[in-house]
Amino acid sequence: MATPKKLSLQRRLALPLTGRNLRLDEVSVRVGLAQSTVDKLVMDGLFPPPLRIGTSKVWPADSLLQAGLLSVRDKEWGGVCEPQ
Repeated sequence: MATPKKLSLQRRLALPLTGRNLRLDEVSVRVGLAQSTVDKLVMDGLFPPPLRIGTSKVWPADSLLQAGLLSVRDKEWGGVCEPQ
């Protein structure tokens, strides 16, 4: 059985957030911060820490929504919200 291929970032950004775990590259794009900035904020305790699944770091989308870091609009239709 072949290993399934990972979806590209663009395809993951189009998916609804409900019940998903987000990798660092997707979190970075959705919150508008560089990946290194997200890592620094986690280390400083100013951003929710990720969960470890194997060697991957992931953030449950629901925890980022509750923290107010993602828009409810993101949750409903997927995609990245443009700044107002």
